[in-house]
Amino acid sequence: YGDENAGGLSALPGHSQHQLGTAVDFTNAEANYAVWQGFGRTAASRWLERNAPRYGFVMAYPMGEQEETGYAWEPWHYRYIGEPAVRQLQRSGLGLQEFLVREGVLPRCGERGGSGGNG
Repeated sequence: YGDENAGGLSALPGHSQHQLGTAVDFTNAEANYAVWQGFGRTAASRWLERNAPRYGFVMAYPMGEQEETGYAWEPWHYRYIGEPAVRQLQRSGLGLQEFLVREGVLPRCGERGGSGGNG
């Protein structure tokens, strides 16, 4: 995708939520076991959207929040923040990155070259 586009698709080395141990990518046979936006149209993705918060997970890069997160919609990429924090996040009305910054969770996730994305 070239240097100009790669920053919106993948985090710089050492800055990935995966490397921090806070994220997991989901996929299934319906998505050909690939992490791509097509996963967002599967029954598993719909189940995750409804149920992941019960287990402390939230979608890290929701549709329509690219400006805030710095990354395109990633329906497969979930971040673990814990059940109590999910409840606080839901009550706050903030996006995940804004919420984490407000709560003092560093590094700032979602900045280009930050700790988000596929990386």
